[in-house]
Amino acid sequence: NYVYTMKRITNETKFFKVDYKTGDLSISKLFNHIKKAEKRYFKIFKIIPLKFIIKIVYSRKEFNKLAGFKTPNFTDGYVRKPYLIMFSPSIKDKYIKTKSNYPYESFFDHEINHFFYITLVGNYNPVWLSEGYASYMMKKNMNSPIPKEQLRKLKNPEKFLFYRYLKGKYFKYAYEFYSISLILVKYLIENFGHEKILLLVRRFAKKPSKRFLEKEFNKLYHMNIKEAVRKSIVSA
Repeated sequence: NYVYTMKRITNETKFFKVDYKTGDLSISKLFNHIKKAEKRYFKIFKIIPLKFIIKIVYSRKEFNKLAGFKTPNFTDGYVRKPYLIMFSPSIKDKYIKTKSNYPYESFFDHEINHFFYITLVGNYNPVWLSEGYASYMMKKNMNSPIPKEQLRKLKNPEKFLFYRYLKGKYFKYAYEFYSISLILVKYLIENFGHEKILLLVRRFAKKPSKRFLEKEFNKLYHMNIKEAVRKSIVSA
């Protein structure tokens, strides 16, 4: 199923569309990973996701234009409904300046997780849960950007669990945010089970407010989020 427009091509998987420049042969390596990830999350979430478009770009300028702001040079993917913006494999290494350069299998395990989460909840909120869960589910097991020794020295680490996406705070404290979010979700899943965190997400989706989330978290885990953060860091 192909649609040609402005020297670009759109190819469809079961749930999503991939839009890229005609003649970019490097795209072929992506489709198997996309199909595996969408199959995996359809089985987990048991919902039909929104029809996201995976928009392949060829420069940081093009990436930023679609994202709507100037992105840091470590940003390799960004979800802005209805798009996942990402670099073509043919030029990725030129524009991504980070040591945490994950393989495409892991990349799509993370980003397509967001597609299903956003479909269920309606948005990213709480961003610590959506990002923490997507990071945990990466097949190559994403490591905490901050070493656990440094994490244990942070004062009030729970303050880095952002509820809403605010670009200023998000990128200023990106390493703290991703580290705490990942470690907390990892602790919850590995100590209380995968189904329980999915239950938290489903309950939150029916009444998406910060107060309701905290109330349901207490019910499910018999502790508040602050206590869970402290315990997750100690056990990391």
